[in-house]
Amino acid sequence: MTTTPTPAAAKKAAPKKISNDLVANNPFVEFVKLYKNNPVLFVREVLNTEPDQWQIEFLNHIAQGNRRISVRSGHGVGKSTAASWAMIWYLFLRFPVKVVVTAPTSSQLYDALFAEVKRWVKVLPPMLAEQLDVKQDRIEVIGANEEAFISARTSRAEQPEALQGVHSDHVMLVGDEASGIPEKVFEAASGSMSGHNAVTLLLGNPVRSSGFFYDTHNRLAGDWVTMKVSCADSPRVSAAYIE
Repeated sequence: MTTTPTPAAAKKAAPKKISNDLVANNPFVEFVKLYKNNPVLFVREVLNTEPDQWQIEFLNHIAQGNRRISVRSGHGVGKSTAASWAMIWYLFLRFPVKVVVTAPTSSQLYDALFAEVKRWVKVLPPMLAEQLDVKQDRIEVIGANEEAFISARTSRAEQPEALQGVHSDHVMLVGDEASGIPEKVFEAASGSMSGHNAVTLLLGNPVRSSGFFYDTHNRLAGDWVTMKVSCADSPRVSAAYIE
């Protein structure tokens, strides 16, 4: 029985010279060509859903090569959804690739963002979904489990290594509920954030007037692409909730 290679595995295993027939018969060559630099099209055609306007802007910031993106928002605007789309797109369209997602508590991490990632993995076409091994705290590309994965790690002040030591040709670090992530975690993550292809996404409600997340929208705003998403501007949030 033969299996269809993943986009990542196809890149890894490809010989230096590839025949035109092999390229023509490999569906992932066209897949990579079509979606590598277009996460919005990936969301629309692969995940079969339409992103909100702010989510389009968010995804395009990543596609344009912005390496530090910080989003402050109200509740329920779809930031976990947008981050999930970004992670799944990045996992399939980069190799080798390590995506690490963190939040201040295990409930915030596993019941919110990582659960949302798993929800969208289930939406993937079978040809893509079957390339992934979904575990409790990791999603791995089968056949490249140490080179291509999404890993969930809780951030704790007493164990600040959640985002530390993440090195690969392509790295994505995602901090959810970022205002509550301890300063020591960001300090430890500085090495992981330094690579030329390292992308850092911070998302959260602006509930604190100090800390690293606050600084990305103020003192450090010149180094970050910042976005402000109001509940009043989101079609996902009811008028009754806003009131």
